[in-house]
Amino acid sequence: MKDTVIARRSAYNLFFTLIGLGLLIFTLARIALDYSLSKKAVEVNAVIKAVEAAPVGYKAHVIYQVEGVSYDQYHVDLGLRNNLTVGDSIKIKYDLNNPKKLIDNEHEIMIAITGSLALIFLAAFLPGRIKRMRKNSEKKRLMKEGIVIDANVQDIIVNTRGRKNKGYYPFRLRANYLNPTDNKTYIYESDDTYINPNDIITKYHNKVVKVYLDKENTKIYYFDIFSLVPNYEIVDPRAFMKDYYAKKKEAEQPVEQPQPEEEKKEETKWKRNF
Repeated sequence: MKDTVIARRSAYNLFFTLIGLGLLIFTLARIALDYSLSKKAVEVNAVIKAVEAAPVGYKAHVIYQVEGVSYDQYHVDLGLRNNLTVGDSIKIKYDLNNPKKLIDNEHEIMIAITGSLALIFLAAFLPGRIKRMRKNSEKKRLMKEGIVIDANVQDIIVNTRGRKNKGYYPFRLRANYLNPTDNKTYIYESDDTYINPNDIITKYHNKVVKVYLDKENTKIYYFDIFSLVPNYEIVDPRAFMKDYYAKKKEAEQPVEQPQPEEEKKEETKWKRNF
């Protein structure tokens, strides 16, 4: 049994965190690629043959020469210059290993957009993901190594500070435990749940929950809400049927019938004569 609302929110959080990480990786890879290209860039003068309008910067049809060979390419620049005309001379950069390839700054806007989106997604979802991972790790550690106690549910609280789901606030359970060692009563409180604990308690007639305490610091604990549900033993149907057919086969085997006493005597006499 699990809280589907919490599980769904966890899945959404993981999904958007992965999107943020993907955008960040893409942005860093693009920056690394542009940096490696800049190391091979060679600057040269080019003459504008035509200029096209662009939302940002300009796109110019340019002619330039490298070692006496003329090249005719399109150059994109995100600068704010908009007063260029045909015949103007501008500085461009080409790839040292491939003069036909111009190295522009047209990727800078894409890098800015993907980088900004990555930061937004990670700032919004990564802290929650880290917190959830730590909590799950702590839960596993306490369930494996902690001290388990049976506490009695005393209150069911509606957490009005929690996040609503379909107009309803989450629930919390509060349970008490009388420690026989010091004869003191300790109170433990659960995390938020969107399953109404009253329904579970009413269905299974159980108000005892398990709480797992840290051995070194009992203020650190995990409140197992779903221990209210009885832990039924699940039977493996394959193992059950295998055992069933084995017994059935054994029962179907013919059983040796005991011989009457007279037949046994005749058989013994015959063996002696033989």
